[in-house]
Amino acid sequence: MDCRPRIFRALLLSVILPAAAVPAQDVADGAAPLRAPVDSRAWQAHFVQRVEQGAVRELVRAARQGLQAFSEDRTLPILDELEDQRLAALRELPRLPDHAVPAMLARNVEGSSLEAARAYASGEHQRALEILRAPELAEDAGAVHLRAQLLDELSKGLHAIYRLAVIQGYRRAIRLDDSVAEADRARLRIGQIYIELGMLPEARAALRPYLGTPMSGNHGTALTMTLAEAAFLDRDPTRALELLARLELGALPPAALRWELRRRGDALFNLERFAEAHAVYRDLLDDGRRIPDEALLGVRFAYTLVLHGRALDAIDVLETVLELNPAPQVAATARLVLARALRTRARHGPAVLAAAPAPALWPGSQIAALAAVEAIENARLEGRDSLALPRGAGPLVRPTTEVPALALLSYLVARRPAPGDARHALQRRLGALLVALPPGPLRQLVQDDLIDRVADDLEAHALAEPGADPGVLDTVARYLRPELTRENALLLAVEAMARDGRRSACVRWSRTMQLRETRPLRRGLAVWRRASCLGLPERDLATARALVAEADGGETGSFALALASLAAEIHVRRGELQLAADTYTRATTALGEPRLLGPVLLRLGEIEAAAGRPGLARRNLLRGLSMTEDPELASDPARKAGLLALVRLEGSESERRAVATLLGREGEHADDWWAPAWAYLAAREAGAVRALEGDAAFARAAREQHAARRVAGRVRRLLGEDSP
Repeated sequence: MDCRPRIFRALLLSVILPAAAVPAQDVADGAAPLRAPVDSRAWQAHFVQRVEQGAVRELVRAARQGLQAFSEDRTLPILDELEDQRLAALRELPRLPDHAVPAMLARNVEGSSLEAARAYASGEHQRALEILRAPELAEDAGAVHLRAQLLDELSKGLHAIYRLAVIQGYRRAIRLDDSVAEADRARLRIGQIYIELGMLPEARAALRPYLGTPMSGNHGTALTMTLAEAAFLDRDPTRALELLARLELGALPPAALRWELRRRGDALFNLERFAEAHAVYRDLLDDGRRIPDEALLGVRFAYTLVLHGRALDAIDVLETVLELNPAPQVAATARLVLARALRTRARHGPAVLAAAPAPALWPGSQIAALAAVEAIENARLEGRDSLALPRGAGPLVRPTTEVPALALLSYLVARRPAPGDARHALQRRLGALLVALPPGPLRQLVQDDLIDRVADDLEAHALAEPGADPGVLDTVARYLRPELTRENALLLAVEAMARDGRRSACVRWSRTMQLRETRPLRRGLAVWRRASCLGLPERDLATARALVAEADGGETGSFALALASLAAEIHVRRGELQLAADTYTRATTALGEPRLLGPVLLRLGEIEAAAGRPGLARRNLLRGLSMTEDPELASDPARKAGLLALVRLEGSESERRAVATLLGREGEHADDWWAPAWAYLAAREAGAVRALEGDAAFARAAREQHAARRVAGRVRRLLGEDSP
């Protein structure tokens, strides 16, 4: 604000009017009494304006110029990462090798139990069960073991309730006799049935106690295989690899050895150790020349080929897999990987055709969402702007979701303008999606996109320029996170909210900026803005000390001087002029920013004059005046106040003549109001006020004062007095 009409004209009159109340000789000598410095609130308001117009606006413009434009291509690395994670997390059906499933074992059976075993061997399964259900065999351990094995064989493929009944039968048999060979088989089968039912934690809990205990026959190897399968299916590939490493590969039959290779490759794949998985799959598939009946293995192998830069080989493998007419879920996965391979070869049109059918093959899945994203992104890379979603992808688009694959698809849809969109509708869509996303690169992507859309309005708000959209700040305060906002955008947001009077949001964002910034100037701006948004109590000593501590911290750049100035003015308002002068002095010794330092030195001179330190006051006033001779600062009200403070100081005749010269030079560049004022004061300092001519107010006052001095002299002569 311009304080000149009310503050500095009043200060000028405070110098001139006392001159009329003192004897003429004293006026001519310039011996006016010292006065308190100009009003602290007015000075602080002026200084804050100086800081805002100088350092702050420059930082805002630099931040806007440094703000990087958002690129749509940033979606592709996130898509690749999500595909890695989704393919690695695919679950499979249990596939224990025949070697791990023990054959039926009937030992220590006699009588009716032996007759039942012979009936089962001859194909009379129901008759065998009827024999074993006889009441007299209820406590016969051999019969109970045999009955559990028969139920196990006969209930395969039935509902889970029947399979759980088999587990109970095995457990009852173990309770009757756990020392026979059949007991080891029963324990093993309990774990394997749990795996079959998908009850993986139960399987691991049932088998883990026996891992270190030798089992009869080949049950030990089967136990290790079973536990490895349970760990793999339970998303613990690291433990699965540890268990697989215990197997003696030389003792395994070909089918079991092939299973071990497959599970080792799958575990490495699930750990995203794709290079190692590729080596295992290559050995298993004879370098891809033999595609197995298990289509998912071919898909995984093709994906490792894509990651190894062999996209053409991957395309051949995937086309062969699709010719096998695999299950819809596997076909959808194969199409996703095929689109990825084609994209790496810049064949975007075929990639769209490859990915588009996948959502309908596996509705509602993350694979379907990622395939839809592949189709949309390849269409964009091909130059097509249309947003035609593949069939079956519509239900996957949601306003909020925590599932990254669905969120990425929803983001691509939300970021495109839709017909009939109200103002800020697109920003609200992106914001609603942003607040639901978990931490990660996708959340950062959406945040940066939204920042890019509001950056121009943020700059306009930060610089208080007309035409800024007021709704943008609602978007920033409601949806954006300061900890995710990059440094340049963070500065713009802080300034925009400060200018708009959003004090609580300004404090929160500026605190984040202070913690994140390592550059002293910007860190100082954060502290300055937080202080201004919090509001400074008029006479609070604790606030003054806190500001001085921030200024002395060495991490606030040129804003250290600004913060110290706020602290010093608190001391001024408390009447602690010497403490205020000391605070200003400490700050001025550490920094040489002319646009701030010049006015501060002038203010320091005022305070030292009022505190009775004329020598220090004169030195700092002259330093401040020399620093404010720049055209940008020549009309600064602080310079006028400093000149007036210098006039009010007593000094020698030579010093007064020097001040008169300075005032005369100042009047050469002053406006119509101030030019006569400087001329009057210059004449007064030189003892020649009568020399002023003209009709200006100060010229008339000079002549009147000269006439009054002449009358006073004649009266003294008539009275014969040498002094009044």
